Amino acid sequence: MNAPKWFGFLALAGLLAVPACRADEPKLSFKTAAARDRKDFQEKVFEKIVKGARTQPVSITLDKGEYSTPEKGRKELKLTGSYKGSVTRKKFDVTITIRLNTADDSAWEVLKINYKDTNRLMPSPRESRFADLAKELSK
Repeated sequence: MNAPKWFGFLALAGLLAVPACRADEPKLSFKTAAARDRKDFQEKVFEKIVKGARTQPVSITLDKGEYSTPEKGRKELKLTGSYKGSVTRKKFDVTITIRLNTADDSAWEVLKINYKDTNRLMPSPRESRFADLAKELSK
């Protein structure tokens, strides 16, 4: 079976159109000790999780980020903020709790991400999305 001549061009154009991870963009990870406490790092983590949970959120803002120590060797990062829906432009409040294994101070690991928002228009995001994000933030 012969494919049309333009099929190869479309396949190549599709590969070029897929956004790749930019080389100049630093990877988000809790293993980097210097960045964990900075507000800009927390904003990027908040934005990444909200974008992973919801389809096309806009105007993502982090209001507050704070660490707590529920038990020895563990920390929780509680991020609170908001985003607006891309279609309705309605503001939704978000609370994210990231449970961290901090036994090794030089290499923290994300154990679990709990996500809650006030968006009742869309179903809640699947837990598998957060498991994948937790692995990605632990690299």
